[in-house]
Amino acid sequence: MYIILIVDDEKIICDSLFNFIRQIDEVNFEIYRAYSYVAAERILNSIKLDILVTDISMPGKSGLELSEITVKKWPACRVIYLTGHENFDYAYKAIKQGNVQYLLKNEGLDVISSALQKAVKSIEKEENMGELAAKAKQLMLKSLPVLQSQFLSNLLDQEYTEITQQQLDDLQIKLDVIWALMKSCISWKNQSKSIRYGLSLKNIYSLKSMGFIQRISIPT
Repeated sequence: MYIILIVDDEKIICDSLFNFIRQIDEVNFEIYRAYSYVAAERILNSIKLDILVTDISMPGKSGLELSEITVKKWPACRVIYLTGHENFDYAYKAIKQGNVQYLLKNEGLDVISSALQKAVKSIEKEENMGELAAKAKQLMLKSLPVLQSQFLSNLLDQEYTEITQQQLDDLQIKLDVIWALMKSCISWKNQSKSIRYGLSLKNIYSLKSMGFIQRISIPT
């Protein structure tokens, strides 16, 4: 379900839009309406909005001002501006905001319906991307212990010439760990690889017990 707020100081237009959107079957909408900026502000402060359909020019504060506070409170909200006449200044400001559409009231209800469908698809696309990002993060967390172990083992074998803070942040490894291992690398420089590996495991165990590494998986 998608929650829509329609705002227009012309009651007949606001009510007509309300009744028209109620008849759209393709998408399940929960619809609210307001005839002023003040009434709209009360609604958006109490309900999470998905789509704001607002007259761009109203008495007092404008639809642009209303959309600004709406998006500030509900960043994912899509905005559809309606106006009775072309106004380049308004259109320019609206387009700069992003996630908005700018329509003329005389373009007809079919255009408004298309704009709503476009807004819904945009929301769905963003939600799908969010889900993919969440799944990727879960996979990363599952593989983190192995990645940490591999990184530290490679470090001890002196396979890295440069380490970035981003690498440490991604692997959730504290800088203290690196300093400790770098000192070990210097003292083990002349040892054989097998000896260094055995000492590295001992050192990793120590670092884990000290709490420097929370999720490390120790290879056996």
